[in-house]
Amino acid sequence: MAFRMKIDAGRKPALTDSKLGGLPYWNFGEMAYPTDSEGSPMQLLAQVNLSELDGNEGQLPRTGLLQFFIAKNDMFGLDLKDQVSQADFRVVFHEKFDEGASADAAEFSSVPNGFDSPYTPVSKECAISFEEGEGASGILVEPQFTQEDPRELLPGEEAAEFDSVLFQMDSSGNEEFFMWGDEGIGNFFANSERLKAGDFSKILYNWDCC
Repeated sequence: MAFRMKIDAGRKPALTDSKLGGLPYWNFGEMAYPTDSEGSPMQLLAQVNLSELDGNEGQLPRTGLLQFFIAKNDMFGLDLKDQVSQADFRVVFHEKFDEGASADAAEFSSVPNGFDSPYTPVSKECAISFEEGEGASGILVEPQFTQEDPRELLPGEEAAEFDSVLFQMDSSGNEEFFMWGDEGIGNFFANSERLKAGDFSKILYNWDCC
């Protein structure tokens, strides 16, 4: 089952809502905030509240908060020589979280807001939602590329392990909100069995453009 992404431009997202850009939910007292290979705080690319995926039949955990972070650099956290180490991107899963949490100014003072910067594809914070069905942008959708499938560059067994699109963002039609280079597409690949178990430790991240 696939879930296509819809942008809800007129709705201001709360800290724990599904959204692109902005500040992420984070419990600074429980875990260190994600940093990139140079030790700088990463920025939120997208956040998905899994309880909002109506129709999820166990392909993913039914509750929890899933977050996609990228380094603040001109490649949007992509390392073409190593697309799986999560050194300059990170996928974080909060199995439990405080749905009523708000952003404390002091705690978030060093956290990039994740939009309105040349170092992120996201041009503005925006709420998103999901509905069942295939789409160019979404969760567990069919993969799309402007160039080639990055999994083809991996050894056969490793390539086969990344059999699912965990999250895909296609710039086409969404240019007001995000843009990967020149009309590009961003992908996060994972293994379907790992996803069912709530294991997001092994992810392949790639984006390409025309």
